[in-house]
Amino acid sequence: MTGGFAMMAVRKISILVITLTCFFLTNAGMAVEIRGINVATVAVSDQSPQTLQTALPQALEQVLIRMSGNTGVMTLPTVQDAVPQISHYVEKYSYATKTDESGKQQLLLQVVFDTRAVKRLLQNANQAIWSANRPLTMVWVSIPNGKQSQILASDSQNPALHALKQVAAFRGVPVIFPAMDLEDQINVAQPASTLPNNQQLQAISQRYGVDSILSGAVVSGENGQLQGEWQLFLNGTPYEWQTSGANVVQVVNNGIDRAADMMANQFATLDSKGMGSLVTMQVTGVKTLDDYVHVVSTLKHLTPVAKVSVSDMNADMLLLKIKTIGNLDDLVKSLKSVSHLVAETAPTQPELNAANLFYRWKSNTPPGDSETPIMLTPPIH
Repeated sequence: MTGGFAMMAVRKISILVITLTCFFLTNAGMAVEIRGINVATVAVSDQSPQTLQTALPQALEQVLIRMSGNTGVMTLPTVQDAVPQISHYVEKYSYATKTDESGKQQLLLQVVFDTRAVKRLLQNANQAIWSANRPLTMVWVSIPNGKQSQILASDSQNPALHALKQVAAFRGVPVIFPAMDLEDQINVAQPASTLPNNQQLQAISQRYGVDSILSGAVVSGENGQLQGEWQLFLNGTPYEWQTSGANVVQVVNNGIDRAADMMANQFATLDSKGMGSLVTMQVTGVKTLDDYVHVVSTLKHLTPVAKVSVSDMNADMLLLKIKTIGNLDDLVKSLKSVSHLVAETAPTQPELNAANLFYRWKSNTPPGDSETPIMLTPPIH
């Protein structure tokens, strides 16, 4: 299992690294590329062929859910028909052992699936595909602690933190947790049992460099049940819901599971045959060579994008030809995951309205920093 820590500015913030999967910050800044999205791990009793055949569908289900965002994907007839030929989707598998919390040895089956084959299966089942580039999400959750409440910090030993990480890993949602140092306590100076307000969410977003914040407050409800109040602050839009459970772990598991559903609905796109189109996209604010490289690279990594080429360049403006897999709406939906690209209205002058989409690039480079200026003529393709 791989473990790691990332440094944001000079602050040390733990970033969840799921089993045999690494998360890396991309050029888009707020998005995280999940590596190992096609890898699954299943606890097994032995290495017999019979046990292997029983475990492989469980492993496939993990990968299908992570890649599509649909927790009911295994019930689809197309997927069920593929199970008898599951070996066609497996690249390799291996076994390993780990020590659980009780000190017992647990045998694990690790399966690596063929990503292209799995995507074809989802496509044939008319399922959307969630790109491996996903928003890094700050999880800010308070839970009961005696007569008070506490925020789950990155170094907490509370079982609820471990549960949150497990569900996030299963769903393929990269998450971080607050340090809860003096700065955090000042930024969110209110009872821990209440959700942060908009101003406090902005402070959290700026400090940790995220555009996705999942905040939750678990409190005692009626009949001994616990209630969870949740808000997902995603690219400036709040989504609210409630969960309940017999214990804290159930409540927080349901909360992050629902958040993953909402993210998948926002960013997963259909990858349908015969639905490709050519889109012209204008991007302004491209002032340096680094900006140019980041814009093109970011677009190429989006799920609906098959090819990107530069057709014109003038001052700080790029005119791009984008060949898509799917339709224009799929591309627009996927672009919402890129915080550095801000949608703009089309110019009113017909002669300037030569594109389908208009965006502005927000660079991370502070004013005055020295960078290589962008070339004035586009490269030859």
